[in-house]
Amino acid sequence: MILSFIVLIALLYFDVEFIIGGEAIATPSIVIVVKPSNYEVDGRKGGELLPLLSEAYIKSDFENPPNIIVSADSSVQYERVVETMATLKNNGYKKVGLANTN
Repeated sequence: MILSFIVLIALLYFDVEFIIGGEAIATPSIVIVVKPSNYEVDGRKGGELLPLLSEAYIKSDFENPPNIIVSADSSVQYERVVETMATLKNNGYKKVGLANTN
């Protein structure tokens, strides 16, 4: 119960947009899959998030800043997802959404 409350507060703090059931998004987006020990950003895997994200951003040639969609499976701890979102926010990525893939 307390962990759920902490996650809810963190999501509100990071101004998260929820994407339920993989609905289509009209604006360009980059998908980040958080794994227990690494990340996958638009199909590229690695241990460091920001270099992967920079590479995806440069290769996609967006005119406007894209939405960042964060997804994780049930084996990933909430803290790792929240840390990922904090890293994004602290590095200037403002449009961050949390995807539910179940």
